[in-house]
Amino acid sequence: MQSRDRLTGLVTDDAGEPLPGVVIKAYDSSGGRPIAFGTSDSQGRYALNIPERAVVKRVDFALIGYRQQSLTLERLASLKSVVMVSAPLELKEVTVKVVPIRESGDTLKYNVAAFRSASDRTIEDVIKRLPGLSVDASGTISYQGENINKFYIEGLDMLSGRYALATKNISADDISSVDVYENHQPKRVLKGIEFSEKAALNLTLKKKRMLKPIGYVSAGAGYGDDVKWSGELYSMFISPSNQSLVTGKGNNFGTSYSGEMQVLTVGMFDRSTIASGIFPSTPFGVPDLPSTRYNDNQSTAASVNALTKLRTDLTLTVNADYKRDHSRFSASNVTTYFVDDDENLSVDEHSTSMLHNNTGNVTLRLENNSAGNYFAESLSIKGTFNRNRYGLSGTSTLGQSLRSNDVTLSNTFNTTVRHGDNLWQLNSEIVYSTTPLNAMKVTTPQGITTIDQTATGQAFATRHSTSFGYAFSSESMTGVDIAFESDYNSIVTRLARDGDSSSANDNSGYALVTTLSPYYKLQKGRWVWRTEIPVSLHNIRYTDLIADSRYRHNRLYLGASSSFNFRFSNGVRWGVTLGRKCRVGTLTDFIVNPIFTSYRNSTVLGTGSLNVRTTLSASTSFSFRNIVKGLFWNARASYRRTTSHRISSSDVSADETVTTPEASRNHIDVCDAYGQISKNVRRLHTTFTLRGIVNLMWRDMKRQGNLSRVGTDHYEVSLSSKSNILNDIVSFGLGVHYSLSNRRIGDGDDNIIDGLNGTFDLSVFPVRSLELFTRCYYSRVKLTEGQYRQAMYIDGGARYMAGAFELELTAKNLTDEREYAYTVFNEYDTYRYSFTLRPIEFLLQCRYKF
Repeated sequence: MQSRDRLTGLVTDDAGEPLPGVVIKAYDSSGGRPIAFGTSDSQGRYALNIPERAVVKRVDFALIGYRQQSLTLERLASLKSVVMVSAPLELKEVTVKVVPIRESGDTLKYNVAAFRSASDRTIEDVIKRLPGLSVDASGTISYQGENINKFYIEGLDMLSGRYALATKNISADDISSVDVYENHQPKRVLKGIEFSEKAALNLTLKKKRMLKPIGYVSAGAGYGDDVKWSGELYSMFISPSNQSLVTGKGNNFGTSYSGEMQVLTVGMFDRSTIASGIFPSTPFGVPDLPSTRYNDNQSTAASVNALTKLRTDLTLTVNADYKRDHSRFSASNVTTYFVDDDENLSVDEHSTSMLHNNTGNVTLRLENNSAGNYFAESLSIKGTFNRNRYGLSGTSTLGQSLRSNDVTLSNTFNTTVRHGDNLWQLNSEIVYSTTPLNAMKVTTPQGITTIDQTATGQAFATRHSTSFGYAFSSESMTGVDIAFESDYNSIVTRLARDGDSSSANDNSGYALVTTLSPYYKLQKGRWVWRTEIPVSLHNIRYTDLIADSRYRHNRLYLGASSSFNFRFSNGVRWGVTLGRKCRVGTLTDFIVNPIFTSYRNSTVLGTGSLNVRTTLSASTSFSFRNIVKGLFWNARASYRRTTSHRISSSDVSADETVTTPEASRNHIDVCDAYGQISKNVRRLHTTFTLRGIVNLMWRDMKRQGNLSRVGTDHYEVSLSSKSNILNDIVSFGLGVHYSLSNRRIGDGDDNIIDGLNGTFDLSVFPVRSLELFTRCYYSRVKLTEGQYRQAMYIDGGARYMAGAFELELTAKNLTDEREYAYTVFNEYDTYRYSFTLRPIEFLLQCRYKF
């Protein structure tokens, strides 16, 4: 079949069997470089996208072991299939070059061998080298600037979104390819019907690493300001019908395992109690540094994950993990509070945070994901328990503590049935959360309690939805999504200040939301247009037992959303989305008595009336890739204007900061822009990445009763490269990051802070079994006007490999930098932090890989 912009067909061998892997190239009359190319799939079919205004004159078909075919377009159009005739092949001298990236439909396969360096320990290290992919500090993976929506190992989702357990542990030696599924629809039943802009990532193991346990066990000891230790166990087993991954780790060398346990994709429906988020766990700040530099810790973690294939499309997954973190870090903070145009107030704080956290989670999931129907049932229970203490000196010498217990139980059920192009979906989600304890206390050195604030609460939420879709044709479809949500919440707070129980809140109630979202979707060739108009009915009943008052609200709200996506070719896409959304307030709007969140900060959450926010938004995105040239780039921009009926008002004195909302119509305007270009230069064995971020925000606020328009501009640009040269004897990485923030209050002057960071990684293999490595980090940040702080951190070490054993010596902070300082803006105020760093430390580890 041929059209002006698409060339499709079938390739078979001389026995009539489909022939996969045939390379097809289309040429115009010039006969030079091909204007389009591709390969046949497992069914022998191919599809080439022909550039606009291009005229195909000749199409070549080639495969090792078969005679090359060269056909004119007219001859090709007259054939049902192209028949490749086998031919003997003599190889005298062969030079094999690994193809770095292969494309098959919407799938890209990155060959790990073409990108990895001998210095790469885990598959995450390799992913950071792949053009088009990026990994942030939390371990979240993005493709073309968008977070992935699924993570698979051999096509199966064993980890339920906790994929850092895999990427931070699986050896790069065990993986054959990293596969990206573009426009990935996780539910097979929705493929071809429901468009997805997200991508998924899949790890394909080497065949020799299948059907047997793989992993490592390690132990280490060292010294810094005291004895250091580390121990780790990781094991994974992968077969076509069973998968398992088990970890057990512990250390006091600064490493936290929270990132490995975190759900990095869209997880189960979660609804915490209002009481659980009342008090911040780190009220005196956390530095923008890896925890290994500042965190004096005692951390242990364990995780068990297993997936069993009960039938072809039916799987049972179990995920269980436990984490125990004891952390300690110290900081000095000078907060400059804006009072008015002519006056500022400075408060000095010296804090030591001692955080004790225990978290456990168990999730069971049964899923049937077939082309005809989809079914999933999930059950999860999670508990979080904190026992934190904070020592304070400076303007005030006090002790502060936080104790909290939170438990959440959730259940999710999803099913989708498809008949032809017609759909029926049903989703049911239920969450129960309880916070039986959440208490913040402030005491003097003499043991006198000055503030005793408690908060307890419960939440029960459900979300049920169904949808019906009717296809007029293969291009046109209409339908309606119907959703019903219920949200019950209760919160009780008690405040005793200087021995006087002077303030309390006792609020409870429920909100019922019924939403009908009729939609229409039109898909013609390369473009998809979808428009929906959600109509929501809110029925709200809230009670304030302290004030003996009740609130009722029954009202319809109208929203709108329209998106248009156009695919110029397989590698070039553009999209635009326009929307209007109403967000109706919650029970927090009726919590009108103050709550202390720290020794000097108190806040009132509500005004006693419901706040409704309306947001108008517009966004656009563009992505381009050329896998032959190893070039990927993407950009997106958005604008949002939110109209609210509440404004934040704060009053500052030397003793305390009080924040109260006021009923007043105001606007918040936000502009965002993001762009990234990554390029793999194969002959240099280097991947370059250039990234830029712009965030502009303006909002109305009040300080000391005066209304101001506060604007904050934030800009970031970074350039990085990763290279391995001299036959992988030398591997190095360079990174430069510059950021600038500008704040304006009303018609006042600009306040600017900026910072420059640089990183340099170097690994050298003088012999194949020995690696010498170093990592340097440089920072230059603005603290106050005319005052900059520079710092240099250097780590280093050596690794010796002998078969399955590795011996590694690591040295951290060889420059013995003991302080890290920086400045940030937070609305009206400026915070200048100085965190104490860990000293020079050494750790010797022995690892056995199996």
